[in-house]
Amino acid sequence: YGVYAKFQDIFATPLSFQSNRSLAGDVPVQWLGSVVQEVKKGAGGASHDISAYREVQLGDCSGKLSKRVLRSSLLPYINEYVLDSMCGGFKARGVDFCSHILRTKLRLAKALALSVAVFFVDIVNAFGNVVRSLVVPCEISDDYVAYVFGRFGFKQDIFHEFADVLRSPAAMVDAGVPIHLLDQIKPFMSSSWFTAKGVPHCMIYNQGTGAGNPLADLLFTFVMGKVLRAIQCKLVCANVCEPLPVSTCDFAPSNHTDVVYDLGASYVDDKVFTVTDKVPVVCLNKARVMASIVLDTCAAHGLPCNFKINKSNFILILRGKNAANVRKSLPREVKHLVVNVGTKAYGNI
Repeated sequence: YGVYAKFQDIFATPLSFQSNRSLAGDVPVQWLGSVVQEVKKGAGGASHDISAYREVQLGDCSGKLSKRVLRSSLLPYINEYVLDSMCGGFKARGVDFCSHILRTKLRLAKALALSVAVFFVDIVNAFGNVVRSLVVPCEISDDYVAYVFGRFGFKQDIFHEFADVLRSPAAMVDAGVPIHLLDQIKPFMSSSWFTAKGVPHCMIYNQGTGAGNPLADLLFTFVMGKVLRAIQCKLVCANVCEPLPVSTCDFAPSNHTDVVYDLGASYVDDKVFTVTDKVPVVCLNKARVMASIVLDTCAAHGLPCNFKINKSNFILILRGKNAANVRKSLPREVKHLVVNVGTKAYGNI
């Protein structure tokens, strides 16, 4: 970007011309593609282990500049669409907000002598698995539904819910994004390609938002807003999601006129949900129902969850009468207690 800033007099006119053509629907093919580069995930993992790497897309700089302008046009709509529990840069809520929310809930549960179950959910290849028809509207055929469903390997029990979700209004339509902005987004979601070292030709792909794309996190957040709304609705119907108390203090009045429910917290593709109860066994049963709803709803939106050690898991803090007996009733593998959860998408896990 420094080159464009230093030589504005040279690049301003052609870039403005090309950006205007792009806004009219004539997007340069170079702006739709990228070079895929592997990046190591932190310090862990062996250098020869492919799972220790993630891919990042290196896009055309002029195309990224145009996407930044488009991103700024979408920000007002995403700021209205995100839930209060969603952190990660929007509405000045950083990743530390998730930690504050969770610590506060744990301390409240301890002060009130409540049992608490915390469910951490990790999405597999979150940006790469996004079903694009959930982001922007497009024609949905039976063949398309069957193809996308077969890609994930979920059990057939969830197929009808999966099909209904794909045919529901896209997240950006739910958020009220105007049609002219949707038309500008669609080319980037329908004609994407990439090249990679050692690959002699371009690869066309039709899923995901593309890590490294200036629009990637924004489009993923639209989808997660849709998913979390569906989860909230089901948790409320199952009497698992708890309403938050409304502040009546003069120095901290509540701005909410409707009931607000405790949906945990989330940071991009990492989610945390909590349930509490005075009775340990009831808390554990609530935790199973919560996990089943969360996992099945994520699957119905094409977001498979990661069940590896230290990925999707529970923290159980059981207090009160019979807490010790409830702990002993749980099976143990090595040093971890195991909570069995029944799901439609994965069966019993």
